[in-house]
Amino acid sequence: MPASLLLYCLISWFGIAVCLGGGLLLLWKSRSNRARRILGFILLMWGCAYVLQLALFLSGRMQSYYSFSVEVLIVGNLYVIVTMLYPFEVIRPGWLTLRNAARLLAPYAGIVTLYFLVLLLRGETIRPLASPADLLLHLGEFNVWYRIVLYLTVIGYIICAMAAVFDYEPRYRRFLEDNYASDKNMNVAWLRYFGGGFVLIAAAYILILIDWNPVSHTIHKVIAVLFFLFITCKALLQRDPYAGGQQMEGTRAADDDGAIDTAFMERKKRIDRWLAEAKPYLHADLDLQEASRILSIPAEELARMFNRGFGKPFGAEIARLRVRYAKNLLLADPSLPDRIVAARSGFGDARRFRRAFLRQEGVHPRQFRREHRPEPQPEKRTYP
Repeated sequence: MPASLLLYCLISWFGIAVCLGGGLLLLWKSRSNRARRILGFILLMWGCAYVLQLALFLSGRMQSYYSFSVEVLIVGNLYVIVTMLYPFEVIRPGWLTLRNAARLLAPYAGIVTLYFLVLLLRGETIRPLASPADLLLHLGEFNVWYRIVLYLTVIGYIICAMAAVFDYEPRYRRFLEDNYASDKNMNVAWLRYFGGGFVLIAAAYILILIDWNPVSHTIHKVIAVLFFLFITCKALLQRDPYAGGQQMEGTRAADDDGAIDTAFMERKKRIDRWLAEAKPYLHADLDLQEASRILSIPAEELARMFNRGFGKPFGAEIARLRVRYAKNLLLADPSLPDRIVAARSGFGDARRFRRAFLRQEGVHPRQFRREHRPEPQPEKRTYP
C-alpha cells in the first residue's frame, strides 16, 4: 500500500477514535449541560461519517466519486451546518429548539431543492465532472455553477454563526460579571477560534471537492481531527453558568412579589455577616455556585435574594465590595500597582479590576491615585 494511502487510513482511524470517543465522553459528562450534549451528538455524527468514508475507501468505492460531486457536496455541507449549531447553544442556552434549528436549516434546504427543481424542469440529469479542468469547461452551465453556490452557502452559515458570537459575547460577559463574580472557564471568547478552525476546514473541504484523492482527504482529515480535539477539550472545561435553572434574560431582574418575610430577612442577615466577617469576595474564584455551597442555599434562590435584599445581582454586589476594598488599598498606599491591588481585592487580574473600578467609580484607578495622592510636606528646617 502506498505511503499516502497508509497515512490516510491511520488518520481515519485516529479521527474515528477522537470523534466517537470524544462524543461519548461529552455525553457522559453532559449532566445538565445541554450544549455539551449537543456537541457530543455532533461528534458521534462525524465519527459515523468517518467510519463510512473508511469503509468506502477500503472497498474501492471511494473512486466512484468525482470533482464537485453533488452527493458529497450536499451531505458535507449539511454536516458543516449542523456542527455550526453548537455555538448558538453555547451563547444562548435553550434557544436551539427543533423549531429554531429548522428555521436555520430552511435556507439551505431551499437552495438544494431549487437545484433539483431546475434540473427537473429542464429535463437534465446531474453532470459528472471528471476533473477540475472539466469543471472549468462547463462552468457556464447551471448544472455546474450552481454547485459553487451550494458551497458558498456553507461559508455564509459560518459567517452568520461567528457574527452571532461576536454580537452576543459582550452581553454574555456582562451577565457573568453581574451574576457570578468570576468568569473562570466560562468565557466564550474561544468560540472565535471555533470559527477560525471551521474556515480552515472549509478551505480543505474545497480541495476534496475539486480533486477527489487520498492526499486531499488526508489534509482535510488532519485539520478536522485537530479541530475536534480542540473543541472537545474546550467543551469539557467550559463551565455551565446556567446550572440550577438560571437563565440569562431573567437573572438580573429583582423580584417584586410583595413584602419580604421574616425568613428572608434572617437569611439576609446571615449573608451580611458572612460578607462582613469572612470577606469571601477577596477570593478570585468565588462565584454563585461556591456561595450557594457555603451558605447551603440553592443557587437560583440565592440569586433572587441578592436581587431583592441588595438591589443588585450577586456578582454586582461582590464587585462593589471588591472595589471598596481596592479603594482602601489605594488610599493606604497609592504606589501599589494594579496587578497587586487586583490580586488582594479578589479581582484576580488587572484588566477586570480596572473595568469594574471604572464602571463603579467613574474614573480609572490611575486617576483615582492622582486625585488622592497625599501632598508632599515641606521639609522642616531646624536652626541651632
